[in-house]
Amino acid sequence: MKIFIYFLNSYSSGEFRMPYKDPEMQKKYLREYWRKRYYLIKEDPRKWKQYAKQSYERTRRNKLIQKEKIKEILGLNCFICNRDQKINWHEKNGKEHGAGDYHYIFKNVKDFVSLCPVCHRFVHKLMALYNKSWNDILLFLEK
Repeated sequence: MKIFIYFLNSYSSGEFRMPYKDPEMQKKYLREYWRKRYYLIKEDPRKWKQYAKQSYERTRRNKLIQKEKIKEILGLNCFICNRDQKINWHEKNGKEHGAGDYHYIFKNVKDFVSLCPVCHRFVHKLMALYNKSWNDILLFLEK
């Protein structure tokens, strides 16, 4: 709260410019921000632990919500063989992404497809060894 009040006072007085526009101002702002945060933590470490725990829980909860929404949109069955085994989400352009990066998948859900592990390996081998695109693989599967 104290930091926010400092921010408002400096902003309303006209002396504040956005930190990323002026590197010196950014250094000064960050120095002051962390100094105040350090003293707040030093005064009552329990508040910091509580804040960290709430932040962790919020992040965890958001990941679970995103994962459930992705499951609703992409489905729980394999796109190729229609199995309902453990599902992997494959990016259609074959680009690598983090295994648990639900935020990226959720933002780009139209670029992903649900595949079982067997079909996922098959698709990656076609893309890597034979230089096939996702559209080529779809044409191959239709035949």
